Amino acid sequence: MKIICHFCQGFKSYQDIADDLDVSRNTVYRRVNRLRDENILREEVHALPDLSELGLTTIIIGLSLNMNNLEKAIDLFNKESNVKAIWETYGKHDLISIIISEKEKVGENIRNIKKKFQESEVKVKDFDVSTAISCEKLDLNISK
Repeated sequence: MKIICHFCQGFKSYQDIADDLDVSRNTVYRRVNRLRDENILREEVHALPDLSELGLTTIIIGLSLNMNNLEKAIDLFNKESNVKAIWETYGKHDLISIIISEKEKVGENIRNIKKKFQESEVKVKDFDVSTAISCEKLDLNISK
């Protein structure tokens, strides 16, 4: 878990992590490889851009639906290239998805998703949409 926390804090070398954890660089290397083999860590490197500076915004869609439609709804979201995250949830919504959109195309993107659900076999009980106007905090660091 400590190695994962280090990766969540940003770019660090294996040697820097080893020094912080008081272990050898080879130990960190082996543990990271094990975490990758177990699909806990992926080899991708991600930057978190300021979407508003790029003319983009986030659309959050919450769906309430019959559970027998859950997989179909996930498949439908997965087919959309601008859908960046899908969560199965407990609470008001059964699924929440995150869409990245050009600011001037927010309405168009929402209408397109709604239309695809209406034309599909997925029976949606409730379709809630929110659009981000600013990001006040985005902290993906899991260390305490």
